[in-house]
Amino acid sequence: MKKEKFFGNYISSFILIFYGFFLCCANLFHLQNLSLFLGIFFFLYGSLKLTIFIFEKNKMDLFSSIIGILFGCVFYLLDVMSSPRNLAIFILLFALCKSFIKLKKADFYHDRKSKYWLIEVANLLFFLGLSILVSINLSFEENVLFLIFGLYSFFLGVLDFYEILFYNLTRGKLR
Repeated sequence: MKKEKFFGNYISSFILIFYGFFLCCANLFHLQNLSLFLGIFFFLYGSLKLTIFIFEKNKMDLFSSIIGILFGCVFYLLDVMSSPRNLAIFILLFALCKSFIKLKKADFYHDRKSKYWLIEVANLLFFLGLSILVSINLSFEENVLFLIFGLYSFFLGVLDFYEILFYNLTRGKLR
Protein backbone atom coordinates (compact mmCIF):
# COMPACT_ATOMS: atom_id res chain seq x y z
CA MET A 1 0.00 0.00 0.00
CA LYS A 2 1.16 3.49 -0.71
CA LYS A 3 1.47 6.17 1.92
CA GLU A 4 -1.05 8.34 0.08
CA LYS A 5 -3.79 5.81 0.80
CA PHE A 6 -3.53 6.52 4.52
CA PHE A 7 -4.05 10.26 4.21
CA GLY A 8 -7.83 9.93 4.54
CA ASN A 9 -7.45 7.78 7.65
CA TYR A 10 -5.18 10.33 9.27
CA ILE A 11 -7.61 13.16 8.45
CA SER A 12 -10.60 11.25 9.81
CA SER A 13 -8.70 10.46 13.01
CA PHE A 14 -7.84 14.13 13.48
CA ILE A 15 -11.47 15.14 12.85
CA LEU A 16 -12.61 12.73 15.59
CA ILE A 17 -9.93 14.10 17.92
CA PHE A 18 -10.98 17.70 17.27
CA TYR A 19 -14.65 16.81 17.71
CA GLY A 20 -13.69 15.32 21.08
CA PHE A 21 -11.94 18.57 21.99
CA PHE A 22 -15.04 20.49 20.92
CA LEU A 23 -17.27 18.35 23.15
CA CYS A 24 -14.86 18.73 26.06
CA CYS A 25 -15.04 22.51 25.64
CA ALA A 26 -18.85 22.55 25.28
CA ASN A 27 -19.24 24.07 28.74
CA LEU A 28 -17.26 27.09 27.63
CA PHE A 29 -19.70 27.65 24.77
CA HIS A 30 -22.75 27.04 27.03
CA LEU A 31 -24.03 24.17 24.88
CA GLN A 32 -26.90 22.25 26.47
CA ASN A 33 -28.29 19.73 23.98
CA LEU A 34 -26.19 16.59 24.44
CA SER A 35 -28.47 14.38 22.34
CA LEU A 36 -27.89 16.58 19.29
CA PHE A 37 -24.12 16.30 19.60
CA LEU A 38 -24.18 12.55 20.26
CA GLY A 39 -26.23 12.00 17.11
CA ILE A 40 -23.79 14.20 15.22
CA PHE A 41 -20.97 12.03 16.58
CA PHE A 42 -22.48 8.83 15.13
CA PHE A 43 -23.25 10.46 11.78
CA LEU A 44 -19.78 12.05 11.71
CA TYR A 45 -18.14 8.71 12.44
CA GLY A 46 -20.19 6.94 9.77
CA SER A 47 -19.62 9.62 7.13
CA LEU A 48 -15.86 9.72 7.79
CA LYS A 49 -15.62 5.95 7.37
CA LEU A 50 -17.78 6.14 4.23
CA THR A 51 -15.43 8.74 2.78
CA ILE A 52 -12.45 6.51 3.52
CA PHE A 53 -14.24 3.59 1.86
CA ILE A 54 -14.95 5.64 -1.26
CA PHE A 55 -11.32 6.70 -1.65
CA GLU A 56 -9.52 3.59 -0.42
CA LYS A 57 -11.96 0.73 -1.14
CA ASN A 58 -11.49 -0.92 2.26
CA LYS A 59 -14.40 -3.25 3.00
CA MET A 60 -14.05 -2.86 6.79
CA ASP A 61 -14.54 0.90 6.47
CA LEU A 62 -17.80 0.26 4.62
CA PHE A 63 -19.09 -1.84 7.51
CA SER A 64 -17.96 0.82 10.01
CA SER A 65 -19.75 3.52 8.03
CA ILE A 66 -22.96 1.50 7.90
CA ILE A 67 -22.81 0.96 11.66
CA GLY A 68 -22.12 4.65 12.36
CA ILE A 69 -24.93 5.92 10.15
CA LEU A 70 -27.34 3.23 11.35
CA PHE A 71 -26.64 4.03 14.99
CA GLY A 72 -27.04 7.75 14.26
CA CYS A 73 -30.48 7.11 12.74
CA VAL A 74 -31.55 4.84 15.58
CA PHE A 75 -30.28 7.39 18.11
CA TYR A 76 -32.57 10.06 16.68
CA LEU A 77 -35.55 7.75 16.07
CA LEU A 78 -35.59 6.18 19.54
CA ASP A 79 -35.50 8.05 22.80
CA VAL A 80 -32.06 6.81 23.84
CA MET A 81 -31.36 9.76 26.13
CA SER A 82 -34.43 9.06 28.30
CA SER A 83 -32.39 7.16 30.89
CA PRO A 84 -28.71 6.45 31.53
CA ARG A 85 -29.43 2.73 31.22
CA ASN A 86 -30.75 3.12 27.65
CA LEU A 87 -27.75 5.23 26.69
CA ALA A 88 -25.34 2.72 28.26
CA ILE A 89 -26.95 -0.16 26.34
CA PHE A 90 -26.78 1.89 23.16
CA ILE A 91 -23.07 2.67 23.62
CA LEU A 92 -22.32 -0.97 24.43
CA LEU A 93 -24.20 -2.15 21.33
CA PHE A 94 -22.17 0.30 19.24
CA ALA A 95 -18.98 -1.03 20.84
CA LEU A 96 -20.06 -4.62 20.22
CA CYS A 97 -20.76 -4.02 16.52
CA LYS A 98 -17.51 -2.10 16.08
CA SER A 99 -15.64 -4.86 17.94
CA PHE A 100 -16.87 -7.47 15.49
CA ILE A 101 -15.41 -5.38 12.67
CA LYS A 102 -12.10 -4.98 14.50
CA LEU A 103 -12.03 -8.71 15.21
CA LYS A 104 -12.59 -9.51 11.54
CA LYS A 105 -9.77 -7.12 10.69
CA ALA A 106 -7.47 -8.90 13.16
CA ASP A 107 -8.45 -12.24 11.66
CA PHE A 108 -7.51 -10.94 8.20
CA TYR A 109 -3.97 -10.20 9.37
CA HIS A 110 -3.77 -13.48 11.28
CA ASP A 111 -4.64 -15.33 8.07
CA ARG A 112 -1.76 -13.59 6.30
CA LYS A 113 0.66 -14.94 8.95
CA SER A 114 1.50 -11.43 10.10
CA LYS A 115 1.93 -10.40 13.74
CA TYR A 116 0.07 -7.17 13.02
CA TRP A 117 -3.08 -8.87 14.30
CA LEU A 118 -1.68 -8.45 17.82
CA ILE A 119 -1.86 -4.67 17.38
CA GLU A 120 -5.43 -5.01 16.11
CA VAL A 121 -6.42 -7.12 19.11
CA ALA A 122 -4.76 -4.67 21.53
CA ASN A 123 -6.65 -1.83 19.83
CA LEU A 124 -9.86 -3.84 20.19
CA LEU A 125 -9.27 -4.43 23.90
CA PHE A 126 -8.55 -0.73 24.54
CA PHE A 127 -11.71 0.21 22.65
CA LEU A 128 -13.85 -2.28 24.58
CA GLY A 129 -12.42 -1.12 27.91
CA LEU A 130 -13.05 2.50 27.00
CA SER A 131 -16.62 1.77 25.93
CA ILE A 132 -17.35 -0.12 29.14
CA LEU A 133 -15.92 2.72 31.24
CA VAL A 134 -18.02 5.26 29.36
CA SER A 135 -21.19 3.21 29.72
CA ILE A 136 -20.65 2.82 33.47
CA ASN A 137 -20.40 6.58 34.09
CA LEU A 138 -23.59 7.89 32.49
CA SER A 139 -25.58 8.96 35.54
CA PHE A 140 -23.97 12.39 35.86
CA GLU A 141 -25.19 15.85 34.85
CA GLU A 142 -25.17 16.92 31.22
CA ASN A 143 -22.01 19.03 31.67
CA VAL A 144 -20.06 15.99 32.82
CA LEU A 145 -21.56 13.86 30.03
CA PHE A 146 -20.25 16.35 27.47
CA LEU A 147 -16.81 15.81 28.95
CA ILE A 148 -17.17 12.01 29.02
CA PHE A 149 -18.30 11.78 25.40
CA GLY A 150 -15.67 14.31 24.36
CA LEU A 151 -12.99 12.07 25.82
CA TYR A 152 -14.65 9.05 24.17
CA SER A 153 -14.51 10.71 20.76
CA PHE A 154 -10.95 11.88 21.42
CA PHE A 155 -9.74 8.39 22.30
CA LEU A 156 -11.56 6.80 19.35
CA GLY A 157 -9.65 9.17 17.10
CA VAL A 158 -6.37 8.40 18.87
CA LEU A 159 -6.91 4.64 18.59
CA ASP A 160 -7.68 4.94 14.88
CA PHE A 161 -4.62 7.15 14.41
CA TYR A 162 -2.26 4.72 16.13
CA GLU A 163 -3.70 1.77 14.25
CA ILE A 164 -2.97 3.44 10.91
CA LEU A 165 0.39 4.74 12.11
CA PHE A 166 1.56 1.28 13.18
CA TYR A 167 0.36 -0.21 9.93
CA ASN A 168 2.13 2.49 7.94
CA LEU A 169 5.38 2.08 9.87
CA THR A 170 5.44 -1.70 9.64
CA ARG A 171 3.60 -2.05 6.31
CA GLY A 172 1.47 -4.71 8.03
CA LYS A 173 4.37 -7.16 7.95
CA LEU A 174 5.30 -7.69 11.57
CA ARG A 175 6.85 -11.15 11.82
